Amino acid sequence: MGLRYLLPFLLIMLVQPLLQVNAQPEKVEEAFIILESLSREGMNVSEPIRLLNSALALYRANKTEEAEKLLKQALGRLRELEDELPSYKFWRDLKLYSSIAVMAFIPIAFYYFFPRVYAFSWYKTRRKWVVRRRRGREKKK
Repeated sequence: MGLRYLLPFLLIMLVQPLLQVNAQPEKVEEAFIILESLSREGMNVSEPIRLLNSALALYRANKTEEAEKLLKQALGRLRELEDELPSYKFWRDLKLYSSIAVMAFIPIAFYYFFPRVYAFSWYKTRRKWVVRRRRGREKKK
């Protein structure tokens, strides 16, 4: 008979700490989903990670009010970064494609301009040279 009442008592004792902490797992889950998507795109998310780590530490210490403030702050910052994501992707892609275009243009420009520049510089450096006849040769008639 004691075992019959012991099992529900143990279950209540295990669930009680979770009930005391007013953590909202859907907010934490939402924050981590946004964080993962922004991180995958290459954005700097070190500040929200630090805030979320602090919030989770405060939840573990049962300081829910302070943790909620940090969680809201982290979510706000993550939403700001999420709003900046299209602009960030545009400029990142523009930089990437521009560097690819420049790298592709360098061999073409070298092929076209190098012979001209070389010939022009060769002419400029040697234009004062005088060609003299050699003594051993005579002009044929």
